[in-house]
Amino acid sequence: MNTFYDIVKVIKDELHSSPFVNTVTYGEIGDVDLNQTTVYPLSHFITDNVQVGEKVLLYSISVMSMDVIAEDSDEENPLGFSGNEEDIYNTQLNVLTKLIQVLKKGSLARTGYKLENEPTVSPFKDRFKDVVAGWETTLTIKIINGMPVC
Repeated sequence: MNTFYDIVKVIKDELHSSPFVNTVTYGEIGDVDLNQTTVYPLSHFITDNVQVGEKVLLYSISVMSMDVIAEDSDEENPLGFSGNEEDIYNTQLNVLTKLIQVLKKGSLARTGYKLENEPTVSPFKDRFKDVVAGWETTLTIKIINGMPVC
């Protein structure tokens, strides 16, 4: 039976498998101690909602992958990025792209997790204690509802 615990564990394990992720967190972003630079690069996800069908559950899950921008120099590169910002966008996009592909055609798709749509991945830059950059997406994941009907 696929349960809420299963889907959280599956997403967490898949994000952890990336060489570009040091920490994976789940829940409200405000609960994560974003002031610790040792947690980066960080992937964070939250369940937005679950649509309960007769035989399926559709989980809407938002995922963010980010890293701290190191302002190595005041000079910007030709694309307008400073420090390691361009590298962050490259590596963190890789994290989400891999997660999407594994849900579409990889091991997760073969074990009953189906990506319902073509997700859009959007860049962001935000300030916590440090400035972070990365990507965010919302995934709709369909699983069989294994809950027996009374």
